[in-house]
Amino acid sequence: SSDLRFKSVNDTLGHVAGDHLLTEVARCLEGVISDEVTAGRLGGDEFAIIVPEVESRGELEQMCLALIGALHGPFHYHDQRLFVGASLGVAIGPRDGETVEELMRNADLALYRAKAGAGNEICFYEPVLHDQSEERRKIELALRGAAEAGELSLNYQPVVNAETGAIESFEALLRWNSAELGPVSPAKFIPIAEETGMLGKIGEW
Repeated sequence: SSDLRFKSVNDTLGHVAGDHLLTEVARCLEGVISDEVTAGRLGGDEFAIIVPEVESRGELEQMCLALIGALHGPFHYHDQRLFVGASLGVAIGPRDGETVEELMRNADLALYRAKAGAGNEICFYEPVLHDQSEERRKIELALRGAAEAGELSLNYQPVVNAETGAIESFEALLRWNSAELGPVSPAKFIPIAEETGMLGKIGEW
């Protein structure tokens, strides 16, 4: 699976430009992959690439690097030069799944990890990604009712003037002690709150 981050093109130049860019990317994919490989658009700006026979992981890595290099652009739309990045998630059967559903799910998990990087990332599926996905799902479900259940609290950390030693203000730090999960690190639950739109509700609390 791959994600090309076209949202900025659609937002700035409109969906006609985005559709043109999708067409150009499809042509670009045809120029990189071999006749035995199948590529198709899943929807939005995501594509799936099916490689029927793989000699080694190294062979797949080389193909992924070639795709990233080719998709860098520039692509042209009227007088605009468009540059896009690509993130790739890879699952290899039968190790990573024996059915189409398992392989697609695990490629998506790898893609999610790849998209968390700086762009132009390649991530191969590992079982730990499934464990992390399950943990994220549990945190998201538990967080939805945390404020109403009285599980959230604030710690106030003083901000001290280094020259005078005087306390000038306080920083409010959000803490969550879940009845189901126990104390949950802000490093884990704050990004989930941001991604799921819950941070505004927590901010009001």
